[in-house]
Amino acid sequence: MWGTPPLKLKVKQKVFSPNNDGYKDYVEFENLYQSQEKVLSSAVEIFGNDDEIPVAAVQVEDLTKSVSWYGAGELMLYDGVYKAKSYAVYRQGKSFSNTQEFEIDNTPPAVNMSAEPKLLKPGMQEALIIPSIISMSAIDKNGIDKWQLVVWDIDKKIFYTASGKGAPPDKFRWDGKGNSGEYVNTGQIYYYAMTAWDRLGNKAQTEPQSQVVLLKEIKLTYSSDALFDKNSADVKISAYSALKSMKKVLEKYPDSEILVAGYTDNTDADSIGTSLQRAEAVKFFMSNLIGIEESRIKTEGNGDMSPIADNSTEEGRAKNRRVEVTIKSTIYK
Repeated sequence: MWGTPPLKLKVKQKVFSPNNDGYKDYVEFENLYQSQEKVLSSAVEIFGNDDEIPVAAVQVEDLTKSVSWYGAGELMLYDGVYKAKSYAVYRQGKSFSNTQEFEIDNTPPAVNMSAEPKLLKPGMQEALIIPSIISMSAIDKNGIDKWQLVVWDIDKKIFYTASGKGAPPDKFRWDGKGNSGEYVNTGQIYYYAMTAWDRLGNKAQTEPQSQVVLLKEIKLTYSSDALFDKNSADVKISAYSALKSMKKVLEKYPDSEILVAGYTDNTDADSIGTSLQRAEAVKFFMSNLIGIEESRIKTEGNGDMSPIADNSTEEGRAKNRRVEVTIKSTIYK
């Protein structure tokens, strides 16, 4: 209005979620007054589809501070875009600010999860084979902040968790190992679900699924650098405790077949020979020092085949120098 000082409105958070979870629950407005000392009163009005009738108003108690609005109004406020406009009252009249748009978003992400492979035999309950590939998705127009996968045991106690920032991976491989380091008990029922939070704190969880699990195999991976000295195939004494830890796992599957496979990086001139010698050394340790029947153990040397990391870097080559001990479950068969 002519004769009153200009007024400018700023919105500090363009999208908020008034769901009382303590995270981005409000939108903040800042009024910039040209003649603050002359203002008699001031307020911010919120408008929906009707630009004339406000759905809510926030009185400005302290002109030097921003004001917050938590989404309360006389009517139920749905998700969508709203408009805000301020006014300031002076002796000579009212000043109105520019209009600012902001958004209310209480909608949680759309989430989905499935796990494969499954085994279904006549007269038997469908079972999930472990290791398994868990497919996950979470979609939200304002982006995904974080995700969490939880597996519970038959007593509904948390057995395993995995989490990350941003959207969940499309494919997540789970080897059946729990948070304690123990593996699943094959033939038992487990439950699993995935939760995702959007960037405003809205969260959604997939419907928990119950599944009998069958452990196909357990793979234990050991760094060759930890087991052997350079250019050697003799197990270091310092590696004994690490290798002895496999005994507890092996004893749970006394009839299982065991494959010990050695791998090298791409710099070893005799990669097949070195990897096989190291696999044989681990077999000798398993048979003679922890009492595993030798006839159960097969070995193979794979050289620099099947790298798990980039051989062009020292870090990658170190990861590729490894020995894998695979325990194949007979119950799965």
